[in-house]
Amino acid sequence: MRDIIFFPFRLIYTTYFITLYFLGLSIGFLGTVLLGVLMGKKAHMRIFRFYKIWIKTFFSISGVRMKVYGKEIRDNYPPCIIVSNHSTNMDLITAPHMLPLGTKPLAKKELLKIPILGYQFRVMSVVVDRKSKESRAQSMLKLKETLNSGIHIFIYPEGTRNRTSAPLKEFYDGAFKIAVEAQKPILPAITVNARHVWPMGRWYVKPGLIKGIYLPAIDTKGLTDNDIPALKQKVFEIMEACIKEHDLMFKHSYNG
Repeated sequence: MRDIIFFPFRLIYTTYFITLYFLGLSIGFLGTVLLGVLMGKKAHMRIFRFYKIWIKTFFSISGVRMKVYGKEIRDNYPPCIIVSNHSTNMDLITAPHMLPLGTKPLAKKELLKIPILGYQFRVMSVVVDRKSKESRAQSMLKLKETLNSGIHIFIYPEGTRNRTSAPLKEFYDGAFKIAVEAQKPILPAITVNARHVWPMGRWYVKPGLIKGIYLPAIDTKGLTDNDIPALKQKVFEIMEACIKEHDLMFKHSYNG
């Protein structure tokens, strides 16, 4: 009965939200193309500022808000490996909103083949090629150069969106291997309530507050490849605990 009563309101709001969402993504892409053509790869910072402006506008008129906690943690760390959970389509706007300006996501070379998005990855990301030992070595050199130039690297250690009912999917080694080889800290940046606002596999969106939470960084100085499994597990447990504590979806689930 409750669903029948709320159906018209959910339909109207979801239509409004989705229209704004894809309009915003289209504006973001056009801005990327324009600035990319005019400035090439040097356009990264200006494109990121442009993204943040339209995303802030989106949050102010969409009925969904986002508040970032722990900015003082984020702003007090030198270039590092920022890792986050990957759960919904909202990540396309929540991640740029909470990340510091000097950040580039890690992108596999295969992503460059995706129409439209491939161009954005080319301009905004550090692209890695893992086909051969030589290309992996070149990619690592490029990552180290990026970090040493003052730019953070952003990675989703789950690899793809988490479509399970668990707080996190199993992590891949990549982010932690990069952090150990570059001897840079791991900085967890968790997004909570996104799946509550836009549930996976559901047709509707609900107004609400999404939180971005920065946790204290984990140092990797002195660690070697042998320490990667323990480092990965430590970060997984810290992030999972934060999601269970703060995310409405999991608070309901775990508290019955």
